Amino acid sequence: MSAYNETPDKRIRADFALRIGKLFSGYEKKLASLEAEDQFDATLTLVLLQSLLTTCSELMNKKPYDDYFDQQLVQVPALWGLRSDMVVRNTFPEKLTYKLVIDRVRNALSHPTYGDVEHKYPVSGFKNINDSDGNIWGFSFVNSPDIKHEGSVESFGESEAGRKLAERRKGITKASGEQVLELSKKENGKFVICCCGEPYVRIFQMAVPMTALKSLLLGLSNYLAQPTQNCWDGKSITQLVA
Repeated sequence: MSAYNETPDKRIRADFALRIGKLFSGYEKKLASLEAEDQFDATLTLVLLQSLLTTCSELMNKKPYDDYFDQQLVQVPALWGLRSDMVVRNTFPEKLTYKLVIDRVRNALSHPTYGDVEHKYPVSGFKNINDSDGNIWGFSFVNSPDIKHEGSVESFGESEAGRKLAERRKGITKASGEQVLELSKKENGKFVICCCGEPYVRIFQMAVPMTALKSLLLGLSNYLAQPTQNCWDGKSITQLVA
């Protein structure tokens, strides 16, 4: 087993991304020869995607990647199989870029607390979506940083320290458009950040079919693997992962 290629510019992450892509590509080629009960492509996709997104998050934030990831998520043309119509709900104020979508899918995979993804206030996590035959069609990902327990919006202590913490959080959590955030005191004395009289909760939910998840895994691993080339010009994209 050869060692990862580590250089001062964090090239080990690119090498890691390359190996993830090749590992998955190799499994996909063997998939048709496996019995249905021995096909674990959905599990492998999530495991490798979670590792890729977590390990290579720093790499995604480096030039020249960031400009590419800052593109807005759209219906067509779709990048790596991700489309805007896959977003079930999104109450975050920022414009949905590919970087934000990838970050929120990573959060759903890396900090899962299993619950009902259809709940009004769901916890962060993911759940498989099955087709009529009971096979995994895709996954629903939820990223909800303001919800620590299903159905329970984050609140802050009734003391002055709790109020100040809520004020600081309100300053970080900015609503969009003309919305104004305010603090509301519950019957138990705790503070909740509200907007228009309702708890202000950031929820991102996306339903992604397996075909798109596989495209994301292979496309992203190939893109992040480009620095493994000794003479890479920093711009062109070579097909390193089939």
